[in-house]
Amino acid sequence: MEYRVSPRNGEEISLLGFGAMRLKTNGTNVDMPMAREQIKYAIDNGINYIDTAYLYGNGSGSNEKALGEIIEELGYRDRVYLSTKMN
Repeated sequence: MEYRVSPRNGEEISLLGFGAMRLKTNGTNVDMPMAREQIKYAIDNGINYIDTAYLYGNGSGSNEKALGEIIEELGYRDRVYLSTKMN
């Protein structure tokens, strides 16, 4: 994995990011086992930049909530940089 150093804090951020928009849903909610597998795979393979948004998933913050729960459960919070958007 290639990284670039952030000019703001000197931290290394992966050139490739994980776009959480397409976390699998079962109609209305994030499919947590599948999402956990996807996120774990990305981070374990060196991706440390994750992009999400309130409207991703079912449009009510479910994507951000699921992402936060999974990262906390995996104990990976200190390994990733999160980016979100609002409209």
